[in-house]
Amino acid sequence: NKTDVRWMAVYDEEGNGMMAYGDPLLSTAVHQYDYELLDFVSKAQRHGRTYVKPGSIVTWNIDLQQMGVGGDNSWGARPHHAYTLQAQDYSFNFRLQPFNKRNAQSGLPEGN
Repeated sequence: NKTDVRWMAVYDEEGNGMMAYGDPLLSTAVHQYDYELLDFVSKAQRHGRTYVKPGSIVTWNIDLQQMGVGGDNSWGARPHHAYTLQAQDYSFNFRLQPFNKRNAQSGLPEGN
């Protein structure tokens, strides 16, 4: 997951895809894994390259923010307070538009 993103483009081998612009910023991630394979199942832990194989569908998450991934261990500790999203109403805006890598070089937004 990448935070504080102004814009991001996802495209295929031919350069065709979509671009997302944050208003003002995004938290975003792209992967080729089925979410069911990433879920922990107590008797069939499936994490790691052996069990999780790239699929044919790409998932693109576009979020405002994301809470920290964990506390001081990886087996149940809550994220530290500084990395916890408080219970409240959140809202954000983003814009999606068609994207072509060959035609976009001069039209990309400034910054990363």
